[in-house]
Amino acid sequence: MLRPIILFSAITFAGPSCSNSKLKGPVVPGEGIEHNNDIEQLSPDETPLQGTEGTLPSETIEEVSPPANISGAYLACSEARPATASLPEVLVNCGLKDEISNGKVNLVGTYTNPRWTYKTPAQSTLALTVQELPDNPDWHVQFTVKGPTLSDVLAQMGSISFTLEVEDAGRINRQESSTIRHSLVQWLPLDGAKIPTQAVVGGTENEGARNLYICRVHYGNEVIPGLLAAHFNDPNNKSICYAASNGVSIVSNSSDGLSVLYKSDVLVINAGAFAEYFEWLPASNGQLHSNAYVSGYDATGQPLYSCRGTQADGVVVEQTPGSLKQGSPGCVFNFNGSQTRTDYEVLSWKQTAPQ
Repeated sequence: MLRPIILFSAITFAGPSCSNSKLKGPVVPGEGIEHNNDIEQLSPDETPLQGTEGTLPSETIEEVSPPANISGAYLACSEARPATASLPEVLVNCGLKDEISNGKVNLVGTYTNPRWTYKTPAQSTLALTVQELPDNPDWHVQFTVKGPTLSDVLAQMGSISFTLEVEDAGRINRQESSTIRHSLVQWLPLDGAKIPTQAVVGGTENEGARNLYICRVHYGNEVIPGLLAAHFNDPNNKSICYAASNGVSIVSNSSDGLSVLYKSDVLVINAGAFAEYFEWLPASNGQLHSNAYVSGYDATGQPLYSCRGTQADGVVVEQTPGSLKQGSPGCVFNFNGSQTRTDYEVLSWKQTAPQ
């Protein structure tokens, strides 16, 4: 059984079966958009970009020929916060994703002159602004889409097209576009709240009597995958995320469940079943598969993956979710303290899953 640990020091898809999977290096998570003169951030008192077509900055894009697609990647844009009658604006997260692992593509060093643009319907009443998300493990930018009323936003937001244009090493223009789409799989901010019904199960404990779910903790400048369980002092209303970093056990919430020590997210599936998107693939000694799921990053910006290893105690063989970094000794998880397993399974995307 998990013993309470109180330490105050502290959200498309692909993957073959294990027999056909190749072990590889990680898809390095992005460090944000490369700063250049083609991208501006608007201050609160600046006039938002408007019209049927917008760029950052507001200028017309002239191309001699249409840019080619960005090889091996696709653009995903998902609603991060819905509009309401009292606040008729929607937040939209956009990110360039790797087609194999579905992880955030690192734009810096891979491409140059990234430009985020958008196109709204004719006679649109919407206004858009954008900000970079350099520390977000899943997304590159966040658009704010404002309208005069909630009905204006709801009627027009589905027709907005977002585009990322870059130059590759050969100075060839490439681009990817996307509309706002519902996230089939996402990281949902939880911060100790009740475990949602759509949370992804990653293992069990107590001889199979209790499920363990996939979570991650925002710990300093790290985002560390771990296990989520019902809170031991308030199992009907609260949850707690356990992780480990450099031998230190980390818990997201206080022992009474009332205080958030570190922000945490839970992995959820909004439509369909686990088997449609994911599979657990065996690996060992710090290795992982080409379609391994990027769940977070360490203090140096290196990607961390969701893994699971066998618990040290109990009669029934059970799996405990944790964190894996390529080249490390193995899967690290917090179960009665920090533990490491050299043989483990890695959470990976299926090739047959929808994007």
